[in-house]
Amino acid sequence: MIVKSSYMLALNSIESKQPERFQDTVDEYYSFIAGISRKQFSKDAVRMYENASQYLKTRNIDVIKE
Repeated sequence: MIVKSSYMLALNSIESKQPERFQDTVDEYYSFIAGISRKQFSKDAVRMYENASQYLKTRNIDVIKE
């Protein structure tokens, strides 16, 4: 739910706030996967992570892994 909330906030943010908020989504995704086994990965969380990462890459913003 945290990854989804972060992702939805980024999508619905004004353009100037989106890079930071998509980075927050990536950060939340890494926190999410750190605490579970690979079999438990949510397909939705992976999709949101990939979309957030793609957004950052298309704007030449390095994805920061925490």
